[in-house]
Amino acid sequence: FGVLILMVLPLGSLADEIDTALIDLSDRSFEVKQAAVDVIAVGGDPRAATLLEALLGGDLYARESDRRPVLVAPAPGGYRLTDALDGSDLGEVERGAVKKITINNRMRNQLRTAIAALTLASSDPAIRLKAAQQMLGDANPIVVEAIREQLGREDDQRVRDYLDLSLALASLRDETPAVRLTAANALSGSLYPAARNALTKLLSEEPDPEVRAAAERSLAAIEQ
Repeated sequence: FGVLILMVLPLGSLADEIDTALIDLSDRSFEVKQAAVDVIAVGGDPRAATLLEALLGGDLYARESDRRPVLVAPAPGGYRLTDALDGSDLGEVERGAVKKITINNRMRNQLRTAIAALTLASSDPAIRLKAAQQMLGDANPIVVEAIREQLGREDDQRVRDYLDLSLALASLRDETPAVRLTAANALSGSLYPAARNALTKLLSEEPDPEVRAAAERSLAAIEQ
């Protein structure tokens, strides 16, 4: 499943893609929905995280008339609708005028990672820290690239520490032995339980003797 890298795209085409993606969230095909989530996340709109959180929480509906994603609140005889992206009031409708947007387990995983990566762009260090913590162990290539990009601009040391840890843990699962070797060495003496657990797991399945030796040294340094 994919997530996001905040990319610079032509504004007109990006806006069109996002409008289409918002409609596609209510498609019957989960593959179409997954692709729509990727487009919405890539758009970089700070409101996208709220929309995706509503989708993950089962609180996102589609208006039957135009399939626009909406949030609903009980109203006499039906619902009062709010636009899920811009928060505008869309008035009241009968209950049959909206339909809940469903997701599957694969989408739940995709959404959790997308939301975490989106929040890395927050101006609040506490929000970025929580996002970095949620991304620990996620080896999705798009997530890894998002972490690398954030490291290039992150100025909060606690957030940087978790981003470094996330990157090292993801790199332990890389196909290239040299990348796994660098990651195993980087985790030497780490105080984070996630590092110890990942190195222990690596030892049980690592085919490369040099990487395995590095993992053993790093674990020994942790135990000191």
